[in-house]
Amino acid sequence: MSDAEYAALDKISQGGATCFTRRDGTTRALDSNGKIIRAKSFSMLDRSRLIRVDTSTPAMFGRHIKITARGSLALDFREPGRAQSASPGSAPTPVKGGNRRR
Repeated sequence: MSDAEYAALDKISQGGATCFTRRDGTTRALDSNGKIIRAKSFSMLDRSRLIRVDTSTPAMFGRHIKITARGSLALDFREPGRAQSASPGSAPTPVKGGNRRR
């Protein structure tokens, strides 16, 4: 998950979000402060099932977006601005030569 996707998920977890579908078929997601959530981040979070869109409301009136349990776990195990760590089974690559003098 990229930093932008993590930030979008964090915004949704703090106050929810709403998505609207326009007449031309485009979808726009807004956080609780009215700021736009990028379409690429929104679609990745939706595909990964980290968020849930309430489909009981018509799309033109705005559908509420909530974080799922899976999304909550993703927030708990990742800190912002920190790159993903290597898998636990991989060893660090050795440095050839180092800085030693002979």
